[in-house]
Amino acid sequence: MPWGSAPSGSFETASASTENHEQRSSFQLKGVAGAALALRHHHLFTSHHSTSAHEWDQTHAALNGGRQAGPAGRSIEHGTGLHAARQDVAHMLAVKGRGAHESHATNDTSGHLRHNPYRQASRGQQEPFNMTSYLHDLLPDVAKKQRPFKCVSWRQTGNCSSHGTREPENDKPCHEMIPTGASGYCEVIEEGTNRLRQVMHMNCTSHPNSILIHGVINCEQAGEFAMFADESLQYRPPNDLRSQADQDVAEPQSRGIVFCVADSLLVSVYAAIRNLRRLGCLLPIELWYLPDELKEKPAIVKDLIYNFQVDLRPIPLDRSQLCHNKGADKCFNTKIYSIYHTKLQSVLLLDTDNFAITDPSYLFDLPEFQETGAIFWPDFWSPGNSIFNLEADSFLWELTGVPYQPMFEQESGQVLINRTRHIEALDVMMFYNSPDNILYRYGPVFGDKDLFRLAWMRAGQSFHMVQHPPGWAGQLNKVDWFCGMTMVQHDPAGNVIFVHRNGFKIEEKPSSQRLIWDAVLEFRGGNRDVKYWAHTWSPRRRQGFLVTPCYGFPTRTPGYLRLALPERQPFIDLEQLILQYAKMAVSLSDGHTA
Repeated sequence: MPWGSAPSGSFETASASTENHEQRSSFQLKGVAGAALALRHHHLFTSHHSTSAHEWDQTHAALNGGRQAGPAGRSIEHGTGLHAARQDVAHMLAVKGRGAHESHATNDTSGHLRHNPYRQASRGQQEPFNMTSYLHDLLPDVAKKQRPFKCVSWRQTGNCSSHGTREPENDKPCHEMIPTGASGYCEVIEEGTNRLRQVMHMNCTSHPNSILIHGVINCEQAGEFAMFADESLQYRPPNDLRSQADQDVAEPQSRGIVFCVADSLLVSVYAAIRNLRRLGCLLPIELWYLPDELKEKPAIVKDLIYNFQVDLRPIPLDRSQLCHNKGADKCFNTKIYSIYHTKLQSVLLLDTDNFAITDPSYLFDLPEFQETGAIFWPDFWSPGNSIFNLEADSFLWELTGVPYQPMFEQESGQVLINRTRHIEALDVMMFYNSPDNILYRYGPVFGDKDLFRLAWMRAGQSFHMVQHPPGWAGQLNKVDWFCGMTMVQHDPAGNVIFVHRNGFKIEEKPSSQRLIWDAVLEFRGGNRDVKYWAHTWSPRRRQGFLVTPCYGFPTRTPGYLRLALPERQPFIDLEQLILQYAKMAVSLSDGHTA
C-alpha cells in the first residue's frame, strides 16, 4: 500500500506531491554508506550470502590495504567507522555495483522503498555508472580526514535564501545571534588548508520553534555544526553493542518491553503494567531508572517486581551526568540509554502513560518487523502542518547529514526495535543522546521525538513507519464540541493498539485520575480529496475542557469519524481499568494493600 494512503481514505500531508504518493511505509534508506551498512548486517546476521568467501576476502583486503578480514567478514580493526564503511564497500564491489544505475527511489521485490540520496536523477533518466565517483559519494564522511574549523563571520543573503544576493552590510561577527528570519550562512576557514567553507545554510524559515532553543544560535558554533554529521557515524559508545554481541550478552531471540520510570511516573506505569498483564502479555518487562529519581514509593516497585514479574534496571549515572542542562530540563535521555543497554534482543519501548488496548506481543511477529527489524509510529505532524518546523528549509538536515524526507514526523511513545540488526543506528542514537550537544542546544527536534527515524536514516538502515495516522480520544462538552487529549495509535494493519494519554497524564493527585475519553475521533478519509490534518485549537475557559490546547477538530468534520458504540467500548473499559489500577498504586504508596 502506498505511503500516502490508508484503507479508507488518504493518509498524506496537505502539501504532498503526486510523486510522494508512490512512497512506501517501509524504508531501506541509503544515507552515508547506508546501502552498504544494510548489506553488512545482511552478511553478519544471516546465513545466506551471494558473495563467496574468496571474493569477500579479496575485495576487503584490497580496501584495507592488504589487512585480512576476521570471522564473518569482520576486520581486525573492528571498532572504527572507516572499517565498517570499507567492509561495506567491499560487499558492494563483490556484487558488482548491482542497482547503482537506479533512480533515487525504486521499489524492490519486497515492496520496500530503496532510497539513495546521492542518486538524484529525474524520472526516465539514467546516469552512467562511475565506480570512482560512486565510492566517493558513498563515503564522504568517514573516508575524509576531519579538520577543525574556525569561524570567520555570518554572511547574510537576500531573497530569503542562503544562495540569495549577498548583503554584506548585514554580516555579523561570530559571537552575535543570528536573527530569526534572516537568511545566509556561516563562513568558516578549515585549519591546515585555509580553505573557506559555507556551513549552517539558513533561509528565512530555517530557525526552529523558539521554545525548543537552549542557548544562542550563532556562527561561533559553526565548526561543531560542520562536524556533527561526520561524528555521528564515527561515534562508538562505551561498552558498545559490538562488544556485547561478541560476549553474547544479549539473550538470543529474547523479546520484552522497556519502560523508563521515576517517582512521579510510578502511578501511571503501575497502571500500564497491570493492564498489560491483564491482557495476557507474558513478555519480560524492564523498568529502567536513575537512582536519584526513584526513592519515594518503594511499595509500588516491590508489588510490580514480586507480583507482576518486572525487572528493575538501574542506570549507573546521576541525572546531571546523563541528561541535558545537568538534568535541569525534562530528561528524555534515559529512554535511549535503556534501549541501548538492555539485554533484550528485540524491544518494545513504551512511555509510562501509554496503554495497550490489546496484548502487543504479536507486533514482534508481524512481517513488517521481521523484514525491517524496526517499527516506528507517526506523530500528528507532517510537512506543511508542523509545530516543530521540520520542513525542507530546516537546518536539521544539514546538521545531521540526513536528506530531507517529505514524510510524517515520528512519535516516540512506542518504538519496536531489533537491536542486533540495528547496531549502527543505535550508535548514532547514542551520539544524538550525548548531553548538551548542538542538536539539543539548537532545538530543531523536541526531546527524543524524531531521533529514531533520523538515526536510522543517517545510518542507512531499514524501518517501517506505520501508515495509519494517529487519532484522538478526549472530552465532549455540553454543546458537543470535542477536545482531544490522548493520542490513538494503530498497528500496521490499522487496528488500534496503543492509547497514549499524553495530554492529561495520570498522576498521584486525584484530579488527574478522571475519565476523559468521552469520544474517540479517527481519520477515515472517504476520498482522496480529504487530507489528514493535525488540527489544534485553544478553548476558552467557559467551554468546560480540562486542558489547552485541544487536538482534533472540535466540530464534526468530513473525513473524521467519532466512534460510536460498540467501537468505542474498548476505550471505555480500558480507561475505567487503568484509573482503578492508578488508585491501587496510590493506595500502595500510602501503605495500604492493593
